[in-house]
Amino acid sequence: MTRTLGNGLRLVATSVEVQTVSASFLVKVGSRHESARDNGLSHFLEHMFFRGTERLPSAYEVSLAIEDLGGSFSAATHTDFTTYELTIPYENAAHGLRLLGEIVTTPVFENIDVEKKILKEEILEDLDEDGRDIDVDNIARRSFFKAHPLGQPITGPLDNVMRFTRADLRRHMATHYNATNSVLSVSGRIADPEGLLDVAARAFSALPSGVVMPLVPPTSTGTGFAYVDDDGSQADLRLSYPGISLHDPRAMALTLLGRILDDGMSTRVYRAIVDQRGLAYDAFAGEDNYEDCGAFDFGATIAHESVVEVASELRKIAETVAGDVTERELDKARRRFLWDLRLMLDDDAELAEFYGVNTLFGLKDTLESSRREAERVTLDDIRAIASAIFTSELHIAVVGMLKERDKNALRSFAQS
Repeated sequence: MTRTLGNGLRLVATSVEVQTVSASFLVKVGSRHESARDNGLSHFLEHMFFRGTERLPSAYEVSLAIEDLGGSFSAATHTDFTTYELTIPYENAAHGLRLLGEIVTTPVFENIDVEKKILKEEILEDLDEDGRDIDVDNIARRSFFKAHPLGQPITGPLDNVMRFTRADLRRHMATHYNATNSVLSVSGRIADPEGLLDVAARAFSALPSGVVMPLVPPTSTGTGFAYVDDDGSQADLRLSYPGISLHDPRAMALTLLGRILDDGMSTRVYRAIVDQRGLAYDAFAGEDNYEDCGAFDFGATIAHESVVEVASELRKIAETVAGDVTERELDKARRRFLWDLRLMLDDDAELAEFYGVNTLFGLKDTLESSRREAERVTLDDIRAIASAIFTSELHIAVVGMLKERDKNALRSFAQS
């Protein structure tokens, strides 16, 4: 069941037979919507919503109110959206929605200095003792997207976070936290969906209508090699290829290709890197899709001396899959995807986010339409998307200790 309020907020309600109700409030704002000077502000703002409301003016009082309802509250800032998730026993759903509406419409932004200390600790996890960023995912995205905001870290640089003020938080909230730019998705044991949506409509009526800020699309990334020396016990490796957007008609084919490459220990990446060669404890492949572009990554954490060998093997896996992928691999990938769709019916939080994200980004996907779309993907579709992506620009990022000849070999991999 869906409804759009007069202020533009889109509401989605999905009933499933579980013991809880989960509500996801999603806002289309993240690090890609920030200038370099504001980088990290979306993440800071997300943290500050835990710090109290006009009625409950402290983090303790907000947490107590949620826990008194038997609930749990979490939030996450992504590159292109932020989500706030409340899960509660179904009998307290109305109380929970009113509380969630209060949290996102009447924040007081108190104890900023305390939250800055917490954020500092989070940021320091990605830095070495000299203050250099050694998070390979941050480095890979910066190399891939260069100066575009998609290359910025979600947490932002420490100097930015220490400089942000309450006025900055209010400004960012006023720009992005509006009804047109947001979605509320509710899933779980909902006896009266219409009634619960009425509660939600009242709880979020204070959101201003607002507008959706335009996106700046990235330009072609070319090829690249990024390296940061770090003498940890292992090296981190990423290989990144240009992907596709959320709205690309080939998106489901790419999803299934990702599962052919990495969805269990019988799939190509794990089998080649771990099972057959023992080069890593684990290795992965998968896509990030945005509204207007994407990236497909391979990665592993490995011994320093194994980086070139693993990079070469991962590239070989990527560039040969179009020619030798089998119907059996596609069939298994499809079945596992369909099983995961079914499992959402037992997880109201995941289901709420599924419908929330799809609605936020203007997708029409449902569990049933996703099933039908997956069943339509052919082996030719898989071959076509693999050929399109894995023969284009390659970026390689490494955090570790490499000899000069190994760095030169990786540069050659990326450019050839």
